[in-house]
Amino acid sequence: MALHLLSADQVASSCRQRIESCELWLRYLIHNQLSMTFGDGYLTGVSPSNNPIFSASVQRSAAARHETARIKPPRPVDTLLFDDLARVLAKADVYDKWFKAVLHTDFPLGSMQVRNILNLLVPIRNKLAHANGVTLTLHEAERALCYCNDLISAIQNHYTGASMADKFPAPMFTRISDSQGNVHYPSDHRPNFYGKEPLRCGDTIRFEVEVDSTFSPNEYDISWVVNNIANGQRGTGPIFSVVLDERHVGLQFAVSATLLSHKSWHRDQNFDAMATLRYEVLPPPA
Repeated sequence: MALHLLSADQVASSCRQRIESCELWLRYLIHNQLSMTFGDGYLTGVSPSNNPIFSASVQRSAAARHETARIKPPRPVDTLLFDDLARVLAKADVYDKWFKAVLHTDFPLGSMQVRNILNLLVPIRNKLAHANGVTLTLHEAERALCYCNDLISAIQNHYTGASMADKFPAPMFTRISDSQGNVHYPSDHRPNFYGKEPLRCGDTIRFEVEVDSTFSPNEYDISWVVNNIANGQRGTGPIFSVVLDERHVGLQFAVSATLLSHKSWHRDQNFDAMATLRYEVLPPPA
């Protein structure tokens, strides 16, 4: 990618998508490897040196996120932060027992090499996650794209092309956001999310989705539909907007985004991923 030919926003968007794709693969790696030993209780598991794999503070924070989540995360790893993922992969004994077999071919120096790479990615990821209109240096962008590509490739190669948490190499949504400030990072192919604040007639709400960047945009289509009403609005592409009127009033105003690859088969027969976003829409003032 000729980064110097792109605008600052285009560079930031490319890096954000690649880091989010890398994060999804790291979550899959950690969940898959640790659950083979501990089942779904791996957040409280201990390392070969008899130390907690995840610190007590990480366990408490993960439990709090699970407790307050309106839609419960489907896997324990989905309650962790990116920084937590980096820290567990940096532990030498944990790495050697559960992750070396996956990553050693591409990272022969072991946990130290992976730790150094993730330590470089964490501040770039946080910079992109917490700012709008962020500008990365060319060096930061090159690091983000190259290191994420290396990690994704290593994990994909080990799992022989299995896409994310299943055996179907098809695209998934990696980020879903709306103009109300809600941002979601799906961990499965059929996520459901609820808006935090009620909407009102006359509001315009805008939605945007991003797709696993290991798939090219010319390999899939994105379609939108407003559910639960006759002749609900429809749209295509990564962005969709709706002006709310009295038809949308109710406890469960819902919009679905469907992802359909150009393959002859699909993960869920009729589609590869579907995200549903639900909101309460209040009636106009009396």
